[in-house]
Amino acid sequence: MAPADPGGAGHAGGVRERLRRRLADVRGALPVSALARTAAIVLAVQVATGVARYLVQILFARRGGTVDFGMYSFAFGWTQLLVVPATLGLTLSVLRFVPLYIHEQRWSLLRGLIRRSSGVTMISGIVFSTVAIGIVLALGTGSSQTSLILGMALIGLVGLVTLLREATRGTHSVVLAYGVGDLLPMVLIVAVAAALPAGAGDLSAEQMLLATAVGFLLALAVQPLALRRAVPRAFAPGVRSSYEMHEWLTLSAPLWLVTMFTLLINQSDLLVLGILKSSSDVGVYSAGSKTAFLVSFVLTAVSAVLAPVFVRHHAAGDIASLRNAMRSGTRLLLWPSLAIAVVLFAWPQLVLGAFGSGFESASTVVRILVVGQFVNAITGPAGYLLLLTGSQATVARVYGFSAVVQIALLLALVPGFGIDGAAVVTAATITVSNCLLYVFARQRLERQTAGREPT
Repeated sequence: MAPADPGGAGHAGGVRERLRRRLADVRGALPVSALARTAAIVLAVQVATGVARYLVQILFARRGGTVDFGMYSFAFGWTQLLVVPATLGLTLSVLRFVPLYIHEQRWSLLRGLIRRSSGVTMISGIVFSTVAIGIVLALGTGSSQTSLILGMALIGLVGLVTLLREATRGTHSVVLAYGVGDLLPMVLIVAVAAALPAGAGDLSAEQMLLATAVGFLLALAVQPLALRRAVPRAFAPGVRSSYEMHEWLTLSAPLWLVTMFTLLINQSDLLVLGILKSSSDVGVYSAGSKTAFLVSFVLTAVSAVLAPVFVRHHAAGDIASLRNAMRSGTRLLLWPSLAIAVVLFAWPQLVLGAFGSGFESASTVVRILVVGQFVNAITGPAGYLLLLTGSQATVARVYGFSAVVQIALLLALVPGFGIDGAAVVTAATITVSNCLLYVFARQRLERQTAGREPT
């Protein structure tokens, strides 16, 4: 035990004061005490969501084994990828416009945005599911066909849950948004999967997907109530809807590309493995990938608070606050992300053991991907800043080029190097793309501060 520090109280007070200043930079107008409570609650919800999501993976892996878990991961990977084109970029549009309309008290446009984006997402999801199921049936994908069909059927459901979560998040009700849109589905999936009878101790990929569908469906039933509670009281039921479809769609196009390219970077390793390798390889790699992603866990929590703040400061033309928010977010991310990365890099087998027998071989995958996820964690706010302050075209170009290069390298390296080759390509892609976005964000803030670029 270290000797007592007579100046410890003063030192601790100084640390607390610096932390309060950083949090004040992030949230600007909120009192520090209110901010501290909000940040703590958001972090608690994110921790609970991360634990529940990880429990879903562990439960499915232990009860399904490497093969069925691999089939589930492959099918749901396609679901997550196709949700992006199915939502037409509207998930990021509502995050951009909802706080703007609330700030400007444009209630009719707010109602129109929520109604129209929900309707478009629902119809588009049905169309995408129908076309995707038709393609699966035409290709005849063998033993994985049923799981792929179920995965494709989930596109519209997951897309609508995601849209309503982002709309609620745009009202600054971050806790409510993630509590209902992220945590609740995961808890329900765990509950449903745990209640399913397991013949001979196994859970099939189809049962995993059905449990996932039930979880998201029940969460969707609650989300409209959460959104109604989140919007300001001035947003009365009697407000008539008005629409700015041209502006929404104009913004949605580059945001759609950004989200699509981001999902390609995050999912292409799994999908290429599913095409070129066995379901068992996909299952092992998925366990390693989900474990390494824990490094970016704090980024998710901090970004949930930062995103609407970036929009507010940008709309007000307050570049100093925008710069302080990004700087404070990066500082808050550094040490917790580093701590998680060190633990996972040094002892990946301790975490992988929870998945059950057969998943220990993902240790190298975890170590490789941890490096990329650490870079992602400490540079992540820069990408959000560019995306939500009018530089989505820059983000789209960086992610688009990165995704194309990544897929080409995966196709070249996976046949010979398997899951380790996929991990190297993915980690390198994440590292390079996020570093580029960080440089571009810094340069843009410097130009705006010097008055050489309009806000």
